[in-house]
Amino acid sequence: MKLFFVPVPVFDENMFVHYYRFKFKNSNDLLLDGQGARMFDGNINPKILQILDDVGIQTLTLGKPLLIPFTNLLLLSDFHKTTKTEPSNIIIALDSTVTDDEIYIKKILECKQLGYKFAILFSGIENYKNIIKFADYIIIKQTLSNKEASTLIKKYPEKIHIASNIKNFNIFRIVKSIGYKRFEGKFYTTPISISSVNDVKPNKTIAIQLLNIIKDDNFEINDVSKLIEKDISISVLFLKYINKIVIGTKIKTIRHAASMLGQKEIKKWVITAVFMNISSDIPSELNRVSLIRAKFAENLAKYFNLEEEAESLFLMGLFSLVDVMLGLNLQSALKMLNISENIIEALVNNKGIYFPVYEFIELYEAGNWTNVSRFLIIQNIPAEELYNMYIDSLNFYKNVSFM
Repeated sequence: MKLFFVPVPVFDENMFVHYYRFKFKNSNDLLLDGQGARMFDGNINPKILQILDDVGIQTLTLGKPLLIPFTNLLLLSDFHKTTKTEPSNIIIALDSTVTDDEIYIKKILECKQLGYKFAILFSGIENYKNIIKFADYIIIKQTLSNKEASTLIKKYPEKIHIASNIKNFNIFRIVKSIGYKRFEGKFYTTPISISSVNDVKPNKTIAIQLLNIIKDDNFEINDVSKLIEKDISISVLFLKYINKIVIGTKIKTIRHAASMLGQKEIKKWVITAVFMNISSDIPSELNRVSLIRAKFAENLAKYFNLEEEAESLFLMGLFSLVDVMLGLNLQSALKMLNISENIIEALVNNKGIYFPVYEFIELYEAGNWTNVSRFLIIQNIPAEELYNMYIDSLNFYKNVSFM
């Protein structure tokens, strides 16, 4: 039995990820309800801690804290004695089974002394007249009016208030002005503004040209070297990578370094490191989502009878948010990259042979477990294998991040 999950980012005012929370579902229960990902589920909460210990905080979130829902039984258990995860990496979100009774207050104080932080849902505040004193975060769903939210924030100014389900940057700006300090939702995947192709920054233009060159299996290493030399940030990035791969050899020129690396390794470097250079001035979470999508799509290829298309599916996932990164509409951005029609069909028109893979990934990210289970049956994907493929995708991002 596996637990399917997605770490969901929660940002601060400056668009840095402060922590992640889990959307999750027990693999045995995938077909039992249509509720999607529930925040609190007493049957599987301990399994989240087990995943945290088995997979590791670095793989899951690159060391960022995780908000984990706790039932009364889990809170009262000796979880802190059995988990290997540091208290500073866990934010405990109390569910409705935890009441304002002394037994829970005593346990909360004990956990806070160990270094754990606590979050409560706004809807449960009336039941937490004592516990609220010890809460660090208040999670507020976007069902509150702006006036009601402002009143609540002023009532508890010492707490960190979290706005959830933010759909775009306009809403982000509004809730930020009200006084929220943490923000969750898909807003970061939406373009802030749309530019023209001519407005793309020079270093991004070179990075895009590099990506276009290495699409040809017989690309010239000399062509790659000349482009790398045109941008200092890309040159430094390249030489840092070379020095990790080729130890003890003095690098004479960029061309010399590239020839030592060879076509296969250059291609790998361009697809990962140069891609991150393109997105260096946008929220880092876009890098994370894009690279995880890329590896996840590649891993899924065989289950969609597209094993020979695995490399193209990787590119589809990698460039699925390129419109946000370049500030262009998606079709213009993909044409600038000279991307194949199959990828454009999937990402822009939501059809074609690649689209089912992309649709599945979006459903998984959204925690739409009912439709995920439908795909598992239709494509004959074993639950254990899906779990392993997603963990592999997280590991891939972790390795790329430290490249």
